[in-house]
Amino acid sequence: MGRLGVHRVTAQLLHEVLPIDEALATCSIREHVFTVAERLEQQLGEEQWSFIDSCPAEWSRLPIPNGPLTVGIDGGYVRAPRKEGWFEVIAGKSLLAFTRGEEPEAPASSKCFAFVQTYDQKPKRRLFEVLQSQGHQLNQPITFLSDGGDTVRELQLYLNPEAEHLLDWFHVTMRLTVLQQTAKGLPPTTRDDEDTYEVREPVRRALERLKWFLWHGNVYQVLQVVQSVAMDLEVAVATSHDGTARKLLKAVEEFHTYIANYASFIPNDGERYHHGERISTGFVESTVNQVISKRMVKKQQMQWTPRGAHLLLQIRTRVLNDEWGETFRTWYPGFRSLRRVWRPEPHGWGAQPQSDSTIDNRPALRAGVPCVFSRATGDDPTQQLYCRTHGPPTRRDPRSRAHVSHPGRGAPAVCGHRTHCNRRTCSSFGPTCGPVRTIPLRSLSPLVVCLWSGARTGT
Repeated sequence: MGRLGVHRVTAQLLHEVLPIDEALATCSIREHVFTVAERLEQQLGEEQWSFIDSCPAEWSRLPIPNGPLTVGIDGGYVRAPRKEGWFEVIAGKSLLAFTRGEEPEAPASSKCFAFVQTYDQKPKRRLFEVLQSQGHQLNQPITFLSDGGDTVRELQLYLNPEAEHLLDWFHVTMRLTVLQQTAKGLPPTTRDDEDTYEVREPVRRALERLKWFLWHGNVYQVLQVVQSVAMDLEVAVATSHDGTARKLLKAVEEFHTYIANYASFIPNDGERYHHGERISTGFVESTVNQVISKRMVKKQQMQWTPRGAHLLLQIRTRVLNDEWGETFRTWYPGFRSLRRVWRPEPHGWGAQPQSDSTIDNRPALRAGVPCVFSRATGDDPTQQLYCRTHGPPTRRDPRSRAHVSHPGRGAPAVCGHRTHCNRRTCSSFGPTCGPVRTIPLRSLSPLVVCLWSGARTGT
């Protein structure tokens, strides 16, 4: 199937970057990935219907929490195999306003999560662990934003006693926009046995009033206006038998049911907006695109089983949350980062390579290639060193020469075979030694990281 394409590309890349003589089977890579993901699933705690396990007296004795948490939850659809249609994937993102004790300019903590709704047996536990990784406390304010669907609404319940569950502005106005676009196709007037009545303009103005009432959280007025519009459309359908009026009447009745069912979740978005609070799940739409659509739907003809999609999503969210390296360090204490970062010193060519034990995601630093130094052929002690990793210097192509500094006896030499920027001449290191193929960690597929880590740990 098309979903094997990513494993096939991974096999080719691993054959290039690792000292592997034999070809890697695509199915073996897939099973290796699933094994790692299932190990993550086994570490997840047991599912509970409620995670509020204390009383208000204990909440008051908790330390002052960090800033408020905002959790947005949305969904997407992935193609199922063998013409079975589509299945739903729930994705979300949690944003922490600030962390006490850190600088105000420090970036806010953000974590994403995703799971297949029909496959996952621990959805609430999964979301709770994401909140715990951001320092969640039971006395901490949390705002949940969603479209109000039954699946996501059950997911948010009984996680925090201070939680606030709101219907996000984006999904409300999306329904209202459909009504406004449909109203443009109504006939201008309708006529009965005696008089002629306007249809299009009254309905259009009423829908504009609906948006104003919804913005200010006036649910009572919203329901009154919707009922008035429905009555006008009923008259238009009865007198003119117009198809657009009949279609709009059905949509207005569904909108009335939607607002009535979620009336308690509709806030005063105007007031929240003026106080700088989030009113929409727009920040979740980018997460859905990054986690689900970009990998599994858009421009892809892949077909996924619920199990395969769910397990791969767990690895992908760990990578996006910068937790993948830490997960392997938990399993294998000797695990190190895949990167070697060259930190320049003021004297440029005197910089020393340092191994970074953490995954550094700063875009200015790129992956380097470790160098092994040897003395060039000859007995002259002053003869220049060269790097065995990148080969001896050549006179044919000056760019491929191993530019090696020799500060003196006992001082380690530094090979110029590394790239610290995209330019041919770097202000910190001087001219580079030609193109050196380096692979930043963020650009590697999670599958490559799985297999690379397995090779380093002997699994």
